[in-house]
Amino acid sequence: MSFERVGGLQSDLSFEEFDVDGYIRELSSRCDSSGELEKQRHRIQKVAEETAMKLKQNVYKNYSLFIETSKEISHLETEMYELSHQLHEQESLAHSIQKMSISSDGSQRQSDSSSKDEKRSIASLLETVEGCSSVTEVPGRYLIHSSHLVEIDPESLEPGNYVRAFLLNDSLMIATFIKKRRGPVKYKFEALYELDNMAIVDVKEDKLRHTFRILMFPDSHMYQAENQVSKKEWFTLLEATKQKRKATRDALKVETNDPKVETKLLWQKEIQQNELLTVEWLKDVPESLDVFIAQRDFEQAVTLIEKTKAYLKDFSDSHVLRDVRARLGHRIANLSNVLMKELEASPRGSLRGGPRAARRAVNYLLRLGRASQACSLFLQNHRQVIHYDLSQIKAEGSTHLHVQNLSKAFYSGLRNAALEFQRAFSDNNGSYSAFIVWCIEELKHFGDMLVDIAFKNPLSIVTECMVTVCAESRKLEEIGLDLTHSLFNHLHPSLCQAMGDSKQQIVETCAIKADAEGWEAVDYRKEPAKLSELILEMDNIGVSDFSNLVIQNIVDLSSTTITFCRQMVQLMNDALKIYVQELYGDIITNICDAFTSICDVYLRAIHDDNYMVCRKFIIKNAQFTVDTFLPSFGLQMESHLGRPIPEFTDLVEHLRRSLGESCDSADGLVDEEEEDTI
Repeated sequence: MSFERVGGLQSDLSFEEFDVDGYIRELSSRCDSSGELEKQRHRIQKVAEETAMKLKQNVYKNYSLFIETSKEISHLETEMYELSHQLHEQESLAHSIQKMSISSDGSQRQSDSSSKDEKRSIASLLETVEGCSSVTEVPGRYLIHSSHLVEIDPESLEPGNYVRAFLLNDSLMIATFIKKRRGPVKYKFEALYELDNMAIVDVKEDKLRHTFRILMFPDSHMYQAENQVSKKEWFTLLEATKQKRKATRDALKVETNDPKVETKLLWQKEIQQNELLTVEWLKDVPESLDVFIAQRDFEQAVTLIEKTKAYLKDFSDSHVLRDVRARLGHRIANLSNVLMKELEASPRGSLRGGPRAARRAVNYLLRLGRASQACSLFLQNHRQVIHYDLSQIKAEGSTHLHVQNLSKAFYSGLRNAALEFQRAFSDNNGSYSAFIVWCIEELKHFGDMLVDIAFKNPLSIVTECMVTVCAESRKLEEIGLDLTHSLFNHLHPSLCQAMGDSKQQIVETCAIKADAEGWEAVDYRKEPAKLSELILEMDNIGVSDFSNLVIQNIVDLSSTTITFCRQMVQLMNDALKIYVQELYGDIITNICDAFTSICDVYLRAIHDDNYMVCRKFIIKNAQFTVDTFLPSFGLQMESHLGRPIPEFTDLVEHLRRSLGESCDSADGLVDEEEEDTI
């Protein structure tokens, strides 16, 4: 096979005996670099896209042919029904004309009684079927027959769910069972099919006994009856109801066109409403909408619906008008379902058709009066997109790097959702509150991820991750969306827990070190660099005379005291990085608890007989911590927070009193021991 055929790449790929492996080997041998291979890959991808577009166009073209064929089949079926039931139609027509011409009191009472029975019959649906209020509101509609059926999958021919079918005088209603529901309401409304546009066909399959098919352009459904008697009953009643409805309409036309009818004035308003049926384009609205929906011409469908609504709004309420509106509402519901599928997110976490297609679908739903549905589905799909993007980020490298990647993906998804929401719902201000609620819910989900990933680490790593997250969050303020405060509110318990764990770790470390060491001065003669670093840290915290404690690179403080001071400085720096007003009480409480705990360590050591010789040195460490380090620590905190911290002042006084009392009692013990020694 040559590398470039005359027919081009498309003809090569469409050749019946095309050798894929040979073509790949030829490409590999002729392409000298990865750039040439990439170029060939783009050419093949372009051919694939063109082929997919042609296939899509052919599908639409064939679908239009299918629609025309379905119409022809429907017309043929109607002619067959008219031929097979001509006698029945004439009988029904004569009976209807005779019934309408009778105006005696007895017939009026009989009509009133029948009307009451019909109302009771249709009203009983409200007691057993959930969500069928729109069905029962149509005047003159009543129940004829109902029974259980089994829905059959048209493709696999496998039995599906049990349904309850209700035959009305103008339509067929399908309701599904509600599982685990107590009370009279046992079914849920699923669909309503108009008898005018419906046909019933017998299904003759060996494994599908007692089954019939209902054709409702452009869909079809298969149902299985309990037995042959029930199936025959459905066939008979459906045909009779359709013929009776047609006869009633024909009789009404004869009645309204007769100039000698005595009740002409009484029916004048009804005749005006019946003139709606003579408007050519209005009669074709349901069929036109079906065609537009099947061809995915949503703009034409929505425009036709708006035109129909504008035309009908000037007519007063009547039976005919309600019937027209019911048929129009059925098409609006179908169109809304199709448009909502346009907003569905693909399994790979992207909106079908891209943001522009989603924006058009939202615009159509808003024009149809489905603002709440459009907003809900829009936010739900963007949630799927964000969650998919987060799930694709793998934990590689340090915790901080992982959190940084997650933050960029999350806040980038929120930003895109916010911008698309502003474009799509720019004229619907009532939906913005739903968007804010959605953002907070997504923020909570992201916060839970942070807790699982970052908050299992030391406080220094937690604060480093929080600084990164807050930096990404503040970028949303450029578009008027501030979620940083909500993030801290959600993470408040976890932040407090992280600070409490860090404080507890400091206290336990110092307590263990105090028990292990011999309370001696720390020698830095072999490590002068560490001594210089320690002096610099103390100068930064405000202990300017710390160098007075250093004699020939020996610090006149214990290892426990130095460790405590350095770790408290680190705790303060970490707390200030994530400080918000709501964390003030927890930060101060943990710091005060840490100082109180280290003083308890000093007091235990002072009264421990094993450290009798070191008591003065221990007291010196305690006095440095309380009188020198704690006040300097407090001033540093106040300068960063920009407010006084009275809790530190009270703490210094309390610890001084406790140490003073302990030191006095320890001095008395030392004097007694010296006297005993003398």
